[in-house]
Amino acid sequence: MKRLVVLLKRSMWPTLTVILVGVVASVVASRSSSQEMTQNSPRRFEIVINNFSLDFKLVDMESRRSRARLTLRNDYDKTITAFAIGRGNSRIKVDLIGTNKVIAPGGTFTKEVSLPSAVIAPNKPDSHKYALSILAVVFEDGTGDGSPSVVREILDSRRKKSQPK
Repeated sequence: MKRLVVLLKRSMWPTLTVILVGVVASVVASRSSSQEMTQNSPRRFEIVINNFSLDFKLVDMESRRSRARLTLRNDYDKTITAFAIGRGNSRIKVDLIGTNKVIAPGGTFTKEVSLPSAVIAPNKPDSHKYALSILAVVFEDGTGDGSPSVVREILDSRRKKSQPK
């Protein structure tokens, strides 16, 4: 009986070896194909939104490649005539005064922005992380909310434009 068990154990080695080689080969094949998929697939990215205003809210965002389409809603009880968005070290100022596109209370505004300042996330080498900030808003009555220095910049820019040359 002992001899039969030993013979069975010895005769199983070739079968176990074939099974083991098959498992290793399939693992190696799946790893190489998943690496190819990662290299050929579009890069993933994360967008972080910082809001310095109280009631100018991001209500929707669509992103593709290096662009984002932001839909912002005015939850103030005043009409917004200008706002500023920060991206990296730059600012996008949108001044709507004198247009029919001012943002009434409850109204929305859609703005497409490029995302040039990518920071590769250290724990995800195939992803990018972008930071956007809603910096400030200016109201129809000339007051504002958000970063006081950005509100001043918008109002100063308006004064310069209105001065005769």
